[in-house]
Amino acid sequence: IASELLIGGHDVFVFDIAGVAVVEQAVGRALDDAVSSGYLGSVMDANAARTAAMGRLHAVASIAEAVNDVRLVCECVADNLAVKGQVYPEIVASCRTDAIFGSSTMNLPLEAVQEVVPAPWRKRVIGLRFLAPVLGVSLVEITYVNPDSRAEVKEVLDFMVDLGKVVVDGP
Repeated sequence: IASELLIGGHDVFVFDIAGVAVVEQAVGRALDDAVSSGYLGSVMDANAARTAAMGRLHAVASIAEAVNDVRLVCECVADNLAVKGQVYPEIVASCRTDAIFGSSTMNLPLEAVQEVVPAPWRKRVIGLRFLAPVLGVSLVEITYVNPDSRAEVKEVLDFMVDLGKVVVDGP
């Protein structure tokens, strides 16, 4: 997901408990695959795009650093409510008050994920799932359960379309 956003020209802040070096290596490998597959165009253009993308990657040492000034938080932790319940309070404590939370949950009801954040934040928790492989499949699914989430869903939908994604959305 980070690689797709980087290729799209966006600065991306990534925190992973595995550490900064692991993030940089993983994103670098994904971008290498994009270069070798021709996803980024000719070899010369692809190498330049890869270098530029890596320059927009900010692998950080904490959740607070990752979410400090971003509008969209893509949460991709284990699909376990206890884990999400540990991560979301850290996100809420450190992010902008207008941040949108895109949860990658596949097996948990979105209503349950929303319950781990304070009530005023719940309308900004939406489902956001990129189909894999992210760089090869253009399909993204956006879901929501709160009718008050429509503005946030529209904003993320427009952002995904600008990235060249095909969006399936709905409650």
